[in-house]
Amino acid sequence: MREGKTHKGSKIWLFLLIAMATVHLLIILFYMILYEKCTLEVVFRSFTSFHIHLWGEALTYLFREALPYFILTSPIWLLYPILLGFLSEKFDSKAEEDKSMPDLKLIQENVDKEKPVMVLKYTAPRVASLTIVFSLFPLMYLVVYNELYQLNTFDYYFVKYGGLLFSIGCLWIIVDLLNTKQIEVYRDRIVKRVRITFPTQRDKTVYFVEARYELLWVGILLSKTRWIAQRKGFILYTTRLKKEDQIRLAEFLAKVSGRPKEVFLYRPAISNFSFEKLIVKEGTHGTDKQ
Repeated sequence: MREGKTHKGSKIWLFLLIAMATVHLLIILFYMILYEKCTLEVVFRSFTSFHIHLWGEALTYLFREALPYFILTSPIWLLYPILLGFLSEKFDSKAEEDKSMPDLKLIQENVDKEKPVMVLKYTAPRVASLTIVFSLFPLMYLVVYNELYQLNTFDYYFVKYGGLLFSIGCLWIIVDLLNTKQIEVYRDRIVKRVRITFPTQRDKTVYFVEARYELLWVGILLSKTRWIAQRKGFILYTTRLKKEDQIRLAEFLAKVSGRPKEVFLYRPAISNFSFEKLIVKEGTHGTDKQ
């Protein structure tokens, strides 16, 4: 436990660097949406029209127009050493507190059912990449919103309200991804721990004996029921885990469920939402739920 905290503290500069870079880019996008909407529309149309030979020119044009805003907003990086020093001090003080606390692992070592088989955490670079991908859809919606009057009635309402719902879904996925602290895998259940608890975001537990699953292109959806699945389960973003953790989890789920491990490594482009029962062999789920 202590080694993990020390390692996390030593990597705080990397997490902060990614966070600052993401915020910087979002500020630039915000300014460009306000003052350079025409530029974004030109770039957006060049990509959506699939004129591949124009993509290079479009990106060059975007870079040239965004450069002044990049320079204008670059003073935000003056906060980096201040935040780094503050967070490093916090981690150091936390490490000192941990040294004076009893080792809970020794207390719980005889309570086997409460010891997780593995604790999984999403990696910062992979989380950042998926966050950027899902941020593009709401931003594109804002860019094209003022151009909806050019569409016919059906397309107008479809893009206006369908795009809005899709953008809200993308923002929800971003919040769900960033707010996941860790995934704890036990012999009889899997638990998602959140950083901050609020409506739609809380710790959730799914027992293997009653679990259903659905493969997604970003991971696996685990649920207790096939109806309103997210209220009874959660998405495990396995593609945001380290490669070795993905394999470890797939091997464990294969042992629990009686299915081949390749099933849990497969990422379909489109899901059929069949929500099959996880366990195909009775008695393979480790321990009984207690």
